[in-house]
Amino acid sequence: MMVMDNGTAEPFIKYPFDEGISGEEWHDRMPGLLALTRMLRYPEFVFGEASEREAREPDEVIDWDQVPHEIRRYLEYWDTGCGAAMLLIEVAANIVRRHGARICRGDPSIDFMWEDDTMTVIVDLSIDAPCETISEMNRELCSMALFLDIPHRGFSFYFTVGEGAEAEVEASLERELERHRALGLDIGD
Repeated sequence: MMVMDNGTAEPFIKYPFDEGISGEEWHDRMPGLLALTRMLRYPEFVFGEASEREAREPDEVIDWDQVPHEIRRYLEYWDTGCGAAMLLIEVAANIVRRHGARICRGDPSIDFMWEDDTMTVIVDLSIDAPCETISEMNRELCSMALFLDIPHRGFSFYFTVGEGAEAEVEASLERELERHRALGLDIGD
């Protein structure tokens, strides 16, 4: 179930039908995989209406036909279920709503990282909010995931700034450096 902006609970089945997702056989092989894929492909159904700001352009074009296959492979490697990933996304959506922020228009960035001993799905969702707010939201998400003991191996979720925020990011980093200097912290200039 997902909570809509008006407070009602709606089932995931209300997602638009999508020919690009590889059918119900994925649901049989890994419960929740189809719903998780749809949460990622249509984040507005979980996070609410998107703003006019465009999402940061993903490094690679997302092949939505392959996403369920890859997610299943990564989560099975760590013996993590789709329910844990969906719970993390629901917690993230509640954080966004609590901060009064909105997601940016467009796809999230999804990276499948497989290097040495590191194998994880990394999802970055662009948020239309100041850098400091996004940093605070990421800290809250990490804290809540730890507090709720959400299994995290194989699936990571983060907030990031939307398209065209380079100057804002630079200004935020400069403010953070100044804050560290004022506290007398060694920042390795």
